[in-house]
Amino acid sequence: MTLFSLISIVFIIFLILVDSIFVHKKARKALRWMTVFYLFLLVFIIFQGPFNRLAQILELGRPADLIIYFATVFLGREFFLSRQRYYLMNQQITALARENAINSVKKYG
Repeated sequence: MTLFSLISIVFIIFLILVDSIFVHKKARKALRWMTVFYLFLLVFIIFQGPFNRLAQILELGRPADLIIYFATVFLGREFFLSRQRYYLMNQQITALARENAINSVKKYG
Protein backbone atom coordinates (compact mmCIF):
# COMPACT_ATOMS: atom_id res chain seq x y z
CA MET A 1 0.00 0.00 0.00
CA THR A 2 1.38 3.40 -0.95
CA LEU A 3 1.75 6.45 1.23
CA PHE A 4 -1.03 8.18 -0.70
CA SER A 5 -3.37 5.25 0.03
CA LEU A 6 -2.62 5.47 3.74
CA ILE A 7 -3.16 9.23 3.76
CA SER A 8 -6.45 8.74 1.87
CA ILE A 9 -7.64 6.15 4.39
CA VAL A 10 -6.84 8.43 7.34
CA PHE A 11 -8.57 11.35 5.60
CA ILE A 12 -11.72 9.32 4.87
CA ILE A 13 -11.92 8.11 8.47
CA PHE A 14 -11.46 11.72 9.60
CA LEU A 15 -14.32 12.81 7.31
CA ILE A 16 -16.62 10.13 8.72
CA LEU A 17 -15.86 11.21 12.28
CA VAL A 18 -16.29 14.92 11.58
CA ASP A 19 -19.54 14.38 9.68
CA SER A 20 -20.96 12.16 12.41
CA ILE A 21 -20.24 14.87 15.00
CA PHE A 22 -21.33 17.99 13.14
CA VAL A 23 -24.18 16.86 10.85
CA HIS A 24 -27.57 18.04 12.07
CA LYS A 25 -29.98 15.40 13.41
CA LYS A 26 -32.41 16.03 10.55
CA ALA A 27 -29.73 15.10 8.02
CA ARG A 28 -28.94 11.66 9.45
CA LYS A 29 -30.25 9.88 6.34
CA ALA A 30 -27.80 11.82 4.18
CA LEU A 31 -25.06 11.01 6.69
CA ARG A 32 -25.76 7.29 6.29
CA TRP A 33 -25.44 7.59 2.49
CA MET A 34 -22.23 9.58 2.81
CA THR A 35 -20.83 6.97 5.20
CA VAL A 36 -21.68 4.19 2.74
CA PHE A 37 -19.92 6.15 0.00
CA TYR A 38 -16.87 6.71 2.20
CA LEU A 39 -16.74 3.03 3.11
CA PHE A 40 -16.93 2.12 -0.58
CA LEU A 41 -13.96 4.42 -1.19
CA LEU A 42 -12.07 2.69 1.61
CA VAL A 43 -12.77 -0.71 0.05
CA PHE A 44 -11.70 0.67 -3.33
CA ILE A 45 -8.43 1.96 -1.88
CA ILE A 46 -7.59 -1.13 0.16
CA PHE A 47 -8.62 -3.84 -2.34
CA GLN A 48 -7.47 -2.50 -5.69
CA GLY A 49 -6.92 -5.88 -7.39
CA PRO A 50 -10.57 -6.79 -8.05
CA PHE A 51 -11.28 -3.28 -9.33
CA ASN A 52 -8.31 -3.57 -11.71
CA ARG A 53 -9.75 -6.80 -13.10
CA LEU A 54 -13.22 -5.28 -13.38
CA ALA A 55 -11.79 -2.29 -15.25
CA GLN A 56 -10.02 -4.65 -17.66
CA ILE A 57 -13.22 -6.66 -18.21
CA LEU A 58 -15.15 -3.45 -18.95
CA GLU A 59 -12.27 -2.27 -21.16
CA LEU A 60 -11.60 0.85 -19.12
CA GLY A 61 -8.16 2.33 -18.86
CA ARG A 62 -8.02 2.67 -15.10
CA PRO A 63 -10.14 1.49 -12.17
CA ALA A 64 -10.66 5.12 -11.15
CA ASP A 65 -12.58 5.63 -14.40
CA LEU A 66 -15.16 3.20 -13.07
CA ILE A 67 -15.79 5.44 -10.07
CA ILE A 68 -15.86 8.54 -12.26
CA TYR A 69 -18.53 7.03 -14.51
CA PHE A 70 -20.71 5.99 -11.59
CA ALA A 71 -20.19 9.35 -9.88
CA THR A 72 -21.21 11.19 -13.06
CA VAL A 73 -24.44 9.23 -13.30
CA PHE A 74 -25.13 9.69 -9.58
CA LEU A 75 -24.42 13.45 -9.65
CA GLY A 76 -26.61 13.90 -12.73
CA ARG A 77 -29.44 12.10 -10.96
CA GLU A 78 -29.01 14.23 -7.86
CA PHE A 79 -28.98 17.40 -9.95
CA PHE A 80 -32.31 16.61 -11.58
CA LEU A 81 -33.86 15.45 -8.30
CA SER A 82 -32.75 18.63 -6.54
CA ARG A 83 -34.29 20.76 -9.32
CA GLN A 84 -37.51 18.79 -8.96
CA ARG A 85 -37.51 19.38 -5.18
CA TYR A 86 -36.78 23.08 -5.77
CA TYR A 87 -39.75 23.53 -8.09
CA LEU A 88 -42.02 21.54 -5.77
CA MET A 89 -40.93 23.72 -2.84
CA ASN A 90 -41.66 26.88 -4.88
CA GLN A 91 -45.15 25.58 -5.67
CA GLN A 92 -45.77 24.84 -1.99
CA ILE A 93 -44.55 28.30 -0.95
CA THR A 94 -46.81 29.90 -3.56
CA ALA A 95 -49.81 27.90 -2.31
CA LEU A 96 -49.07 28.90 1.29
CA ALA A 97 -48.68 32.57 0.35
CA ARG A 98 -52.01 32.52 -1.50
CA GLU A 99 -53.72 30.83 1.42
CA ASN A 100 -52.20 33.35 3.84
CA ALA A 101 -53.35 36.26 1.64
CA ILE A 102 -56.89 34.90 1.41
CA ASN A 103 -57.03 34.36 5.18
CA SER A 104 -55.75 37.91 5.78
CA VAL A 105 -58.46 39.35 3.56
CA LYS A 106 -61.15 37.30 5.29
CA LYS A 107 -59.85 38.24 8.73
CA TYR A 108 -59.46 41.98 8.16
CA GLY A 109 -61.82 42.56 5.26
